[in-house]
Amino acid sequence: MDKFVSEHLWNKEVEVYFGGDGNQRLRGRVVGSADGVLVLENKGRRDYVNIEKVIAAWEVRPLRALLSSFLVLHLPFCRSAFADLLSLFIKFYV
Repeated sequence: MDKFVSEHLWNKEVEVYFGGDGNQRLRGRVVGSADGVLVLENKGRRDYVNIEKVIAAWEVRPLRALLSSFLVLHLPFCRSAFADLLSLFIKFYV
């Protein structure tokens, strides 16, 4: 698992799920993985996770990236005042 993390998830924002309800998750940027320990960094705090306890992990894309890709695909087809306002909002506030 350490090799997979270092090759595919290194320096990416991920969410890790441990089972149970939705509160049993951690989120952060992968900054290390060795000896069965995954290291996530989130807002200046480092979390050390036992990889054996992880049920699933997935890459998390920032809201800005998701909205930008939506706009690139949809704005050329719906030029309206609303679309213009939405693009300005994303540019300055997200």
